[in-house]
Amino acid sequence: MSHGLTNELWDPLGLQGYFLCKIFHNHSELIAQLQMANNALEDQVMQAQGDVTNATAKTMSAMGTGYLGDQLGANCHKALRWLS
Repeated sequence: MSHGLTNELWDPLGLQGYFLCKIFHNHSELIAQLQMANNALEDQVMQAQGDVTNATAKTMSAMGTGYLGDQLGANCHKALRWLS
């Protein structure tokens, strides 16, 4: 059995022990399936967080580049007016 309990623990219960053992076994399998699903979801969440972090960094970089370009353009325009 996947739950690791031996038949010696269930035998004294007789027929009820058999049904309890089956229920316990089924629940153990369900718990294992839920744990696997949970691990997969945690992996997806971590991937999504990484994607958001990368998108944020790219956005900030693009905004900084745009701002810097705007500032350089404005300063060049001021310098050209001063030279004229």
